[in-house]
Amino acid sequence: MSEIEAAEYRPAAVLSISDAAQLVQTVHRAKAEVLSEGTDYMTLPSARVPSLLQPGAEKLLQLFGLGFRMERLWIDYQHAESQVRDGITYRCVVLKGATEIASAEGYAGYDEARFYSPPRDNKPEYRAPWNTVMQMAQKRALVAAAKHATASSGLFTQDIEDLADPLEELRQGVFARWEGLTSESKAELKRAAKAAGLPSDPKEFSMADLLDFHSLVIRADYEVIDGEVVE
Repeated sequence: MSEIEAAEYRPAAVLSISDAAQLVQTVHRAKAEVLSEGTDYMTLPSARVPSLLQPGAEKLLQLFGLGFRMERLWIDYQHAESQVRDGITYRCVVLKGATEIASAEGYAGYDEARFYSPPRDNKPEYRAPWNTVMQMAQKRALVAAAKHATASSGLFTQDIEDLADPLEELRQGVFARWEGLTSESKAELKRAAKAAGLPSDPKEFSMADLLDFHSLVIRADYEVIDGEVVE
């Protein structure tokens, strides 16, 4: 694998055509040679372009020599006099030294079904931990800011967690790829999944389980020969 040179960020006003072309080329090469499908980005059946994940966003910022600062903007409460937190918004500011390159905001809250569901059909109320809500808001802000700062919005769509039904979308994508494996690969994959502690019934997979399983499926598409991975 050839080495990818880090592209220096400069304000758009001083970018020449060749500089702009190099910036785009760097992003495309990063996706092909640095980022890993299933870990850094995910391609789903209904999406035309991949969804960028948090690890991929962090790698893109590192490649361009950029840092970031996370700022909490505000917390939403159920009503004016309530102390019950209902949502939170963060801003991620991407930095080149002390210069602010780009920024984006991310919100998460209990108005989303993945974080809150009322009691029904003999099922108890579910309310996700507040820390989980905060982390989602931070992740959304980071992914959006990283795409803006590295001009990679054309390569990646919204974060996978922002899809209407991310678990089902991801499940369809994973098992569509599973169907293309040979019977031998499927048998080996089942053993690997069991060794990794994944549930025996795929219907019980959580989002994290599906991401782990997807990584195993991708590796099953390759053969290991003399310690080197080849297609």
